[in-house]
Amino acid sequence: MAHVLLIIVFLLQLLLLGALSFFIVRALVQIVSDRTDVPFVRTLDIRPGETVCELGSGDGGFLLWCASMYPSSEFMGIERNPLLHYYASWRRRRAGLKNLSFVRGNLFDTDLSCAQKMYAYLLNPVMDRLLPKFQREFHGRLASRAFRFKAKQPVSTIELSLKKGWHGEHLLHIYDF
Repeated sequence: MAHVLLIIVFLLQLLLLGALSFFIVRALVQIVSDRTDVPFVRTLDIRPGETVCELGSGDGGFLLWCASMYPSSEFMGIERNPLLHYYASWRRRRAGLKNLSFVRGNLFDTDLSCAQKMYAYLLNPVMDRLLPKFQREFHGRLASRAFRFKAKQPVSTIELSLKKGWHGEHLLHIYDF
């Protein structure tokens, strides 16, 4: 009986040490990141069970990373280019990620209502054309790299780098819908 109690106490201590280590590492990442020209910024705050969609997912690199980091959330990439879609799908299968899918389709025809969070790196004219669709179908947070809407103000704009990009690629615009 005493051995069982010792084992339970030991396991509880390991659990507490693990939790403490997690918070220490998280704080260190933030401190070190703040001193670099590319700070770590939690923008979408992805939570378990949420669906995150990337518009124009390209080769899938961003979502592959997200899906591996957040296994209890769902991720979907929408890509029009058939070669990029095929390549991203192949990369997903190779990585064995079950919480990620890639859809080949047109952004203007795809239902966006299933997502709570969205990421886009699309040109200003495309963003402006998508705004009415977002306002109708999307209820959540959008992070737009570099490009913004003409007719909607972001709730915040984050500088991702101290080095200014020529088309604003150092900026991340955050919108709530």
